[in-house]
Amino acid sequence: MNRKIVLNILDFLLGVSWAVVLLGAFLLFSTFWAFGILTAVLASFFGMILGFILVALFESLKAILENSDEIKQQTALLEEIIKKLDK
Repeated sequence: MNRKIVLNILDFLLGVSWAVVLLGAFLLFSTFWAFGILTAVLASFFGMILGFILVALFESLKAILENSDEIKQQTALLEEIIKKLDK
């Protein structure tokens, strides 16, 4: 698959992950509000964990793909330099 499409899909999934963070925090905070502020804050923290894990996963995948693209560009430049030096 085209790398640009993959990066766009990763960007979309990253945005969805941030939405999961916000929705998980809000929904669990509003659900546990009746039990007290400390319980609600702790519940919202646990609601954000899944979203943060997904954010970290998609960010690392995006960094790996961008790093491999950069390495390919550097390799092409180094091969060009070697060809010019051999002449």
